[in-house]
Amino acid sequence: MDAIMKSIVTLALTFLAVFCLNSAQAASSNGFLEESQVPNSLNFLPPPPADDSPDFARDINVYWQTRTKRDDDRWLHASEDADINKNWNSIFKDSFGLVLDKKNTPITYELLEKASDDVEVSINQAKDKFQRVRPFVYFNQPFGTTCLPAEEATLKNNGSYPSGHSVYSWLMALILAEISPERQEAILARGLDYGFSRVICGVHWISDIEVGRYLASAVNARLHADPKFMELLAKAKAEITALRASPK
Repeated sequence: MDAIMKSIVTLALTFLAVFCLNSAQAASSNGFLEESQVPNSLNFLPPPPADDSPDFARDINVYWQTRTKRDDDRWLHASEDADINKNWNSIFKDSFGLVLDKKNTPITYELLEKASDDVEVSINQAKDKFQRVRPFVYFNQPFGTTCLPAEEATLKNNGSYPSGHSVYSWLMALILAEISPERQEAILARGLDYGFSRVICGVHWISDIEVGRYLASAVNARLHADPKFMELLAKAKAEITALRASPK
């Protein structure tokens, strides 16, 4: 009987240890911050504009204005931005002047990837809470209205507020502008442009884009208080400086 009891206790303790380990791994982040350190978007972002507010009237106005862009050069540009198969960091290839990838700029690539993991926590807090309806769903637009029809079925069930693309692109723009201040205007302009592509595509309201920039700025500020982030940022600056100085 004692042997059986010992076996049961051993199994129970083993199960508990594995459960705790898995829970700890699930709660851990691949970013710089613990989840509790990431700015909680619900504690500082305003809710989406109410349907009877001037801000929502502006959302609607911008949506219909941008419908006139369909099939022009800006629409095609937004469609290219919407291609999820492209590497996130390739969006700044021209404005930053270098290809940002694991092979060419491994330190800078790691910096951006880890920062993106941190900001995802804040994005999901607001998205899950508000579950804002996307504009093409709000107006019950026919299939194929957006510039990424293959994703419409998924997007219609995913909250619109804030725009994750806007958050990511603006966070990266802020970090890359700090790494290469001599190119900051082009980098920041591209960060704004990339976010607005989501409005052109008809999958976000303009207020989703704007609040995304607030969120990115908040996370960027918190990252600058983290020693691990600052250490890797310094290494990324050195990496890019050396790369720009090397013979072509």
